[in-house]
Amino acid sequence: MKPTLLIIDDEPAIRTLLESFLEERYACVSAGNAAEARAAIAEQYFNVVLSDIDLGGETGTELVPSIIEASPETAVVMISGNRDLDDAIASIRAGAFDYVKKPFELDFLEMAVDRALQHNQLLRSKRQYETELEHLLKKRTDQVTYLSLHDSVTGLPNSVRFRETLARELETEPSGAMIGVMLITIEGYRKLQETFGHATASDALKEIGRRLVECVNPRSTVARIDGEEFAVLIPGIRDRDELAEIADRALCHIREPLFIEEDEVFLSASIGMSIAPTDSNDAAKLIENASSALLNAREQGGDRSQFYMNGMNRAARRRLSIENGLRRALDRNEMRVVYQPKAECQTGKIVGMEALVRWENDEFGPISPAEFVPIAESTGAIVQIGEWVLDQAAEFGGDLTDLGFDLLVSVNLSERQLREAGFHHMVMDILAENELPAERLDLEITESLLMTDREIAVQALSELRMQGINISIDDFGTGYSSLGRLKSLPLDTLKIDRTFITDVTTDPNSASLVLALVTLAHNLGLKVIAEGVETEEQLKFLKLIRCDEYQGYLLSKPVPRSDFLELVKRCSSGSAGNSTAVHLCLAA
Repeated sequence: MKPTLLIIDDEPAIRTLLESFLEERYACVSAGNAAEARAAIAEQYFNVVLSDIDLGGETGTELVPSIIEASPETAVVMISGNRDLDDAIASIRAGAFDYVKKPFELDFLEMAVDRALQHNQLLRSKRQYETELEHLLKKRTDQVTYLSLHDSVTGLPNSVRFRETLARELETEPSGAMIGVMLITIEGYRKLQETFGHATASDALKEIGRRLVECVNPRSTVARIDGEEFAVLIPGIRDRDELAEIADRALCHIREPLFIEEDEVFLSASIGMSIAPTDSNDAAKLIENASSALLNAREQGGDRSQFYMNGMNRAARRRLSIENGLRRALDRNEMRVVYQPKAECQTGKIVGMEALVRWENDEFGPISPAEFVPIAESTGAIVQIGEWVLDQAAEFGGDLTDLGFDLLVSVNLSERQLREAGFHHMVMDILAENELPAERLDLEITESLLMTDREIAVQALSELRMQGINISIDDFGTGYSSLGRLKSLPLDTLKIDRTFITDVTTDPNSASLVLALVTLAHNLGLKVIAEGVETEEQLKFLKLIRCDEYQGYLLSKPVPRSDFLELVKRCSSGSAGNSTAVHLCLAA
């Protein structure tokens, strides 16, 4: 098919001449004025437009913007006389590709039209490539979004999706309508996994998920929360008795035998239940209450269901003690900072460290950060703790720099800290006091932080980034972000959560997801760090897909300052160029 050419000239003789000369290679259409040209452009696509500047009314120059607006890839060539030269230049500025000055040789004119066609084809190829890339990006982003909201084993919604759905139901259900929440732990699953292996255990989880779906109505949501734990959301229940009946039905279905390798395997379950609005109208609180009831059911021997009741929540009493302890933890020197190294995937060279806070309480002993950090966040104690951790890490980073080890120091940043007035100045003051360059500090944020007061977060992080501080998004994939939104955020690094790394060598879905994350993050100009790397096979996979850095127990567990310094010294004494050698030096 011939490329299309629109010839615009108010002189019929010139139009006829140009058509007869160019029609052998182009499908030509003629227009005698701007109005006819606009009508022709509205009816069909033109690869090239050849227009005289003087059209006896509206000029060709004035016509150029409307041509480009209608078809951005169309290449426009203007024909000008000596007195029209300024107009020709104006046409180029308006978007025309080229111009030919009268009088002209027809062969020279044909060359100009051919060049315009080449330009048009280049623009069309570029547009097609961009469209295909955008389609691929959307497809990959949709895939990542789906996998981030669904369990890779059962295909059921995961904990993130469950919480979203529960929150939405609480908002949309009529006032006073009852919503039931059940948390279910499968008893005997760990033993089944140890006996028959991961593949068989995964099949068992799929079957249990299927049975739970059969127990509830289509409006209900069944999710796999973690490991052997499921959750069920049941909107529109009549009363407690109906929820109890559903729980009993679920227990009966779970007790039915599983046929594995010609053996009958029997599992049981414990179920904790809470009801809105009786127990709470808050999604997190309903889940917490159901979790307390689940713990109570297990303490009573399991294989039973239990409603939440006021006073049964032992965790609440522990939480209160932890809140009180947090207020005095720093004064009592109960907290310490440990450091976990980060290394390049390809070379094994240690290039950074993450500062992690640990707490050993006089009453409870060691308390997991997963337990006390959310409490510190909710009470505001995280502000003081976070500032102390940053100061400790910056001091150590400055000392390492003085010793010749230029490592990137990563510190976790909480939502409460970011909201604090003067936070930006506090960070810069700590860096100055410890003589740590801003380029050597990395602040790690979570996805959830960006979902709350997003504009405030983006502004605060942008100010820090302008000072040279690196910004990372931590545990990516466990929250609400999509890759499409990352390009609008002030980020340098994306950290892939350990839950995606664990199964990359055994689960094709996990491997595909991690590959998509690395590829798309690189396309957005982000560095990628994999968390929770524990095996050589996982590291080999990360090398293969060109992941930038990794951290995890394969490299080193988090260690105290003195041990980290010795570790870096050993690894810098000749073995840092080989990842296996680094692992040996860490184990030395």
